[in-house]
Amino acid sequence: MATIKDIARAANVSSGTVSNVLNRKGNVTEEKIRRVEEAVMRLGYEVNESAKILRQKTRNSIAVIVPNFRGRHYLELYETLTKNFAPYDYDVSTYYTNNLHEREQELIRRVISQNVSCIVAFPTYIDEGRIYDKIPSNIHLVLVGPRPTRTTRPYLQLSFDYEKIAHDISDYVISRHYKNVDIFIDSVRFSRDFLYIILQRLSRAGISVRHFGSTTKTILPRTLDMFDPGGKVDAVITSNTQRAETVRKVYSFLLPEHIPEIISLSPSRTVVEDEYTYVHLDYQKIGNLITDSFMTLIKSKKNVEGSYIVECDNIVKRDVSTGYRHSGVQLKLLAAEDPCSTYLEKVLSQFEDTTGIKVKIRYYSKNASVNEVLALAGTGYDLLISDYRNRRMLTRSGVFLMEEKAPDVIRRVRDLEKEADTYFQERNGKCAYLSFNTSCQMLFYRRDLFKEQKIVRRYYEKVYKELRPPETTEEYDDLAAFFAESFAGEGNQRYGVSMSSFGSDNFWKELYYRLRAEGISARGRDKRIPSREELSESIRRYFRVLKMSNIGEAYHVSDAAEDFIRGNSMMSIFSTSETKMFNDNKYDHFRDNVACCDVPGGIPVVDSNIVGILGGTEHVEEACEFLQWLYRKSICNILTALSGQPIIKSSVFNTQILELYPWLKYYNRNVERGFFIEDCFSEISADPENRKRMVSLLTDAYINPTQHENLAEYLLRQLK
Repeated sequence: MATIKDIARAANVSSGTVSNVLNRKGNVTEEKIRRVEEAVMRLGYEVNESAKILRQKTRNSIAVIVPNFRGRHYLELYETLTKNFAPYDYDVSTYYTNNLHEREQELIRRVISQNVSCIVAFPTYIDEGRIYDKIPSNIHLVLVGPRPTRTTRPYLQLSFDYEKIAHDISDYVISRHYKNVDIFIDSVRFSRDFLYIILQRLSRAGISVRHFGSTTKTILPRTLDMFDPGGKVDAVITSNTQRAETVRKVYSFLLPEHIPEIISLSPSRTVVEDEYTYVHLDYQKIGNLITDSFMTLIKSKKNVEGSYIVECDNIVKRDVSTGYRHSGVQLKLLAAEDPCSTYLEKVLSQFEDTTGIKVKIRYYSKNASVNEVLALAGTGYDLLISDYRNRRMLTRSGVFLMEEKAPDVIRRVRDLEKEADTYFQERNGKCAYLSFNTSCQMLFYRRDLFKEQKIVRRYYEKVYKELRPPETTEEYDDLAAFFAESFAGEGNQRYGVSMSSFGSDNFWKELYYRLRAEGISARGRDKRIPSREELSESIRRYFRVLKMSNIGEAYHVSDAAEDFIRGNSMMSIFSTSETKMFNDNKYDHFRDNVACCDVPGGIPVVDSNIVGILGGTEHVEEACEFLQWLYRKSICNILTALSGQPIIKSSVFNTQILELYPWLKYYNRNVERGFFIEDCFSEISADPENRKRMVSLLTDAYINPTQHENLAEYLLRQLK
């Protein structure tokens, strides 16, 4: 079996250099990295991890000790820690105590003997914490939950703000004017302050309160004990979703006509959330704090100790059906053909089951002109989904229901807009429409390539800077040039950038984004018309990047999103509406290597559809009810999970949605910074004939640089 010395001799380097390359550290030149990697492959060297652990004082491992493996929050914490520590080559191992103090003692002795680097524990009993004093000081200790007594060893304690949660839940229950409430919590390790505050506040408000506690094992029999066959209980407050689900199932089976409102603490936001009112306990945030504290210890060699209270979001109300039924009514919906409106058909059966109202959808091409949409909308439709850019013409033409015709409906639509927390509020004046599915440009890049040793080293030797995602258009252009010049012939576009060719839908967003990033705008408060020379220089810079991209001379076939998703380039800028393709099974190997950040310059192009009630409808009330159903949180979450396009702002924080589209965690701030093309460049973008002329001039100027001036002159006239 080959050794490090064998590798060093074969590569003609020192053993220390081989060690640095294998451990991805140290100041090693690209040439030496190449020689070591070739020698490793030639000699078939494999790292002996067991021997590596024995040579270390501590093992690169994090031990997580939890009460059980059934709780979703424990799984969420484990997944967060695994993801966070993977780049640092740390393993995360999980053990369960079953809430037994003796088992926790045994597990702590076991993980100490394994020389782990960090122990994360959920204490079994808060009245006895001496077992933690036996943990050596070189092992970082984190305790999640209430602080145990009689522990003198330094440790970091993390807990949610249960006092605030208790006040929020109490305020909500009191506002609902409930008379009888049950509290059902973990009797072993739950916050006493949480229980005391709720009991005290509800009792003072004249509410009859019963308190039930149980261990995880006894949830079902305890739920049956608390079940009230008389149906007097208005609400049940539970400490986790396992208890909440058991309460719901018991009442659904024994007393389906009277299921109390269930208020729970939830570890994650699921897509379908109709069943409960809940407060979200963000265990991803707990996992991130654990990672940060441990990395601080590693860097500063100083133990992190003390208490940290994690803030929680406000209470989230369950979706409640209107309860009205309109059997025999049919609404006709005219919709732009795009993934989100197409997926709407999948969930319409739920609306019909709830209300008795049928909805029939007719689709039209997303490339249809506003005049074509106007003509179709006047042929007996009740509702319309249209491109946001058409809103001004549709409003001026009186297509949507106006306030003077139905002031009460307009008020309800405005209230719905605020309660659902939609995008682009206050842009619709006195018309009955709301923003629907929305998308936004972002920068996508290959995380694995940005960490590849030979790329990182070659970039440093070239510019003496750390390789990182670009923050400005100039940095983006410089990186494109570096990749094109340094890796020509090494894997085609694997090290380049992807951009779209002239005439494709994405191309126009790329072009207008760059103009806006350079401060150019033909409309609005930020209107700025450049000089001809400045515009010519912008065009030259843009063409320079195009020539170094996947397009080459084939400017009639390339699309940035598709090319990047196929794994053909290092980075690209495109809309989040394209990212649903990431979830195609054939791209599984590629998806995990994708990272995302704000577009260089921080001003992305934003797209959206709108949905509204048409002025000619004879079913105003039913159409309004459709909008109320459509903007239920659960329906919005389902459509976002299917299409990758958010409808309401809260969907981008949903745990399951973020697993599918992790870049959405940056989404809301980007939408706020972004711009609609028609708001800044409507004169250029609106006319199809103008687009054809632009494509012709762009093509000529791209092939023949002497034509730059003609293109700049034409663009300048359009901007003015």
